[in-house]
Amino acid sequence: MTHGIDTSFRQKKQARAALRRRTLRHRLVAGLAVAVLLSIAAGFYLTAEYWSFGDEDEELHAVEGADDMPADASVYVPAIIDLAGDPMWITLAPDASAATKGRTMPRPAELNQAGVSPQIEILSDVMLSASEKFMTTIPSTQEDFAFFQAQRKTAAPPSGDLQNDLEPSPIEGEPAAAPDQRADADDPEAGWGETIDAGDAALPAFQKTQIENNTSVATVSNEYQRFEATEDTFVKILNDRSLDSVALDAHFSAEDAKLAGQALKALFNRDGLEPGYVIAMRGFRPRRETTTMSLMQVSIYAKNVFVGTLTRNAAGAFVSGVDPWVREDLFNYSGAQGEGTHKRQYRLLDAIYSTAARNSVPTGVIGEAIMYLSRGQDLDAFASEDQRLVLIYSQTSRGKGETDGRVLYVGVQGTEKSLDCFVFQLSEGQFACVTGDDQVRSLTVTNGMVTPVNGVMTSTFGPRKHPILGTVRIHKGVDWAAPVGTPIAAAFDGDITFQG
Repeated sequence: MTHGIDTSFRQKKQARAALRRRTLRHRLVAGLAVAVLLSIAAGFYLTAEYWSFGDEDEELHAVEGADDMPADASVYVPAIIDLAGDPMWITLAPDASAATKGRTMPRPAELNQAGVSPQIEILSDVMLSASEKFMTTIPSTQEDFAFFQAQRKTAAPPSGDLQNDLEPSPIEGEPAAAPDQRADADDPEAGWGETIDAGDAALPAFQKTQIENNTSVATVSNEYQRFEATEDTFVKILNDRSLDSVALDAHFSAEDAKLAGQALKALFNRDGLEPGYVIAMRGFRPRRETTTMSLMQVSIYAKNVFVGTLTRNAAGAFVSGVDPWVREDLFNYSGAQGEGTHKRQYRLLDAIYSTAARNSVPTGVIGEAIMYLSRGQDLDAFASEDQRLVLIYSQTSRGKGETDGRVLYVGVQGTEKSLDCFVFQLSEGQFACVTGDDQVRSLTVTNGMVTPVNGVMTSTFGPRKHPILGTVRIHKGVDWAAPVGTPIAAAFDGDITFQG
């Protein structure tokens, strides 16, 4: 009797193996699909702000509130170094003809051999202006000016005749064209007045259309002749002063300032201006070449009271008028300083810079003057209201550089404290400062700063391990090592309290 194995067992085994393979394959495909979906969802979530759905409106229209930008909106950030301190407004290529308190005088005979220009500039002006318009704080310290070595040459102002500057120079070898000559007047190829047959055929007859001449003519000045005819100046008064001085500080003429002061007393019965007042002035000039504007309108705001407006009439006298700045709401800026608040003070550094800048002193001269004073004076001290800046400088350089040695004298004169610096040239070509008590301040340095001793810094400021106690402590100074007998330069005069 023969026995055989049923083939169904083998088929079932093969079927179970195939089922396991299909199940494994389905699980792999499902897992891969889930991973792809998760990746797509994560990518969409991270980039949702860059996606938009629906039809886009190609024609954009401004809506109400579109100009309101939140404070935290992302804006363009210019590539300017963020220096600590208040902002500074720098005007490039200032108008050389602007009215200032400086004056020019011939060079004294004693300076003929010193390389000084035939004409020298003298400036004498109060440093702390009694108004908030004329003061500036700069984001610098006197140590920054110690690096002042080379100055950029200030660009020369354009010549007075700008029309000649704009005309092209004639080509060498060609005769100059007459001003009234037209290039195509006698040119037979120009085509003016020709007919189709070079003048043989008569011009066609036509009937002129009757059109009303409704055209108008407007005269437009050349770009270099355009200017702003009026200029407004707003000043807040900080100390008791007269209207005359405010107008003079705004570079109006002495005659206009005097007339305004007299009109203030005659029309409004006020002799002067008190702290907290706001003064608005409008100047006018008829031509671009006019350097000093005429004072045409003055409005005075006394805290919460409108004093009045002075207006020039046809005869040139000041009369009472209507306030032209009624929409400006200048009362928001009026009012005296509140009780308990500290009055703002300015450093000598800021006061010197502001005084020179508002009188159109070249930036190279300002930096050189501050550098000389910073070598022996504390310019971080506060300036007083009675101090004046006196600056005398040459129009040309006395040194090897283009802007070296222009300052002849710089001083700060006051009742309590005065600073003097007479600049002279040493034998090696360097410039030194001689004070009023015959002290010479000169530092021969290469980068504008000098170390206290020509040695090696062995320990810096900050936490360090104490060499004796062996613990970490704050080191409140720096240590220098140098051979015995090496000269030591001090920042200011003083007494040695410890040696060892």
